[in-house]
Amino acid sequence: MKLFSWLLHLNRLWCNDRLQRHSWENGYFCQLCLRNLESSYHLFWECPLSLQVWTQASTWKGCGALNTRNWEAAGCTTTRVQDLIRRAAPGQERKAIKSIIILITWEIQQERNGCTFRGKMACAADILGRIRLFSAVNCWLKCMLLDPYNQTDHPECKSRPDSGLSAITELDPGYITGPLSSIWKEWVKWCVDFGIEANAIIAVPYDWRLPPSMLEERDLYFHKLKLTFEIALKLRGGPSLVFAHSMGNNVFRYFLEWLKLEIAPKHYIQWLDKHIHAYFAVGAPLLGSTESVRATLSGTTSGLPITEGTARLMFNSFAASLWLLPFSKYCKADNVYWKHFFEGKAHINRQQCDEMEYSSDNSGWPTTLVSIEVPTVRGTDAYPSIMDITEDITSNMECGKPTLLSFSAREVSDGTLFKTMLDYDPQSKALIHQLEKYYQGDPVLNPLTPWERPPIKNVFCIYGIDTKTEVGYYFAPSGKPYPDNWIITDVIYEFERSLLSRQVSYNSLSWCKQWLGPKVNITRTPQAEHDGSDLQTRMNAEHHHGEDLFPNMTRAPHVKYITYYEDAESIPGWRTAVWELDKGFGYSTSPGTYYHVLL
Repeated sequence: MKLFSWLLHLNRLWCNDRLQRHSWENGYFCQLCLRNLESSYHLFWECPLSLQVWTQASTWKGCGALNTRNWEAAGCTTTRVQDLIRRAAPGQERKAIKSIIILITWEIQQERNGCTFRGKMACAADILGRIRLFSAVNCWLKCMLLDPYNQTDHPECKSRPDSGLSAITELDPGYITGPLSSIWKEWVKWCVDFGIEANAIIAVPYDWRLPPSMLEERDLYFHKLKLTFEIALKLRGGPSLVFAHSMGNNVFRYFLEWLKLEIAPKHYIQWLDKHIHAYFAVGAPLLGSTESVRATLSGTTSGLPITEGTARLMFNSFAASLWLLPFSKYCKADNVYWKHFFEGKAHINRQQCDEMEYSSDNSGWPTTLVSIEVPTVRGTDAYPSIMDITEDITSNMECGKPTLLSFSAREVSDGTLFKTMLDYDPQSKALIHQLEKYYQGDPVLNPLTPWERPPIKNVFCIYGIDTKTEVGYYFAPSGKPYPDNWIITDVIYEFERSLLSRQVSYNSLSWCKQWLGPKVNITRTPQAEHDGSDLQTRMNAEHHHGEDLFPNMTRAPHVKYITYYEDAESIPGWRTAVWELDKGFGYSTSPGTYYHVLL
């Protein structure tokens, strides 16, 4: 935000007028009002939507100086800002005005970027809502943070997920509830085009901060989800279609395992056949996400106007953050429930790895996931958050003394990474506690193990490809206190990535290809309307278990394709399909008389 403010002061933000001067591609018009050439001055001080934001903000306590009716002519941003600050009363009000000006201009810029790069519809209410939220970041953080050891709320504030269709406000770009995001944009548009009624769509939101067992313990989430399917069957007379996006797939996987303990084994498959017709796994992190490691060690803001250190502090208080850790495809874990049942004693759910884990590199991932430079000196003296010894650590590293530690996906998910980090970052103790209590010791499932195909008749795995994504990181001490005590010095990229789940690599997304049988039908078709002449098919392609499947098909330049991999024979009565989309999203199937359950 400091860099943004400096560029704004210098009039060097990359608006359309500046892009024009460099003869670069641009949209000419202001993306908020679509009336005038977009210049920095117009965007913040002349655009009707921006003026609406300033006018509304001037009604807040202590912000009267922002009233646009009192604005004087100004030729540049610096003059305008100086005038607004001068109008505020000296002291705390003037200091607050400086902060609110930075926040308002930042959020106007973010709205502009959303319209430019994500096709968002400009909305003053969205800007004002974010400003209200982040003008009191400490209050917001108090409501968001959980106790890292027992996952309880702050004694003065608690947050809970919404329910019903209102809960997908942030997922639906205006068709049902409001234009805040575009995660489900194409899906909701598809539903509307097919005439699906709103009461046929059931949103089942969850508290994404909580680990799976706590979702049930605190919110009875999985009991309620089971009841939701049963009520939908009675009301509609048919099974449901389940659409899960990103981490929602992890929640649905856990639900299927939890259901095994709720329903007699001989009725389990019968219940699934009766209540769930198909499962659409959209952008599923089937082997985890490497970006969760980045968020754990250095913080990821996800576009929020907070520092990476604050984001790390918040992220590490959520035990659910470890739910997305990357893990080895060669390691499995015994179910703690059955160990307890037969042996009479519960224990930590240890991983059992086959020979491939030790004979291959990187646990089946493209590279070593984490490499960390640490001082040769061990113990608390090497803890970089203790300021009075920071200079000593830095000097040691400058003299070439640091040691490079590397960790594979298995060593991340089994806790080796965090246990090693204890010598250099005592805050890892909370992460070890979360990992052992909520994952390795989970009585239903250790989620940090490879997925098997869900026992549902129709399974569709959908993801995008052909964009680089982060798959490995190099970290080093920053010399600053926690939570800013680590910095990223290098990033390793993989050039297969999903646009549907922007933090998940192709390696993880495409794991569902292992659910396909030995004979697979492959079809490739353009995403845009076509006459069928560009349709390519390959029937009964051989697929060897444990290997990826690549079609030997042509590609026309500048054409986005969908490649369908389908298997309807290896398991009688069941159908498995994988849909790979080139940098986009779209699919079609008859809506029928099903309920649509969103996770």
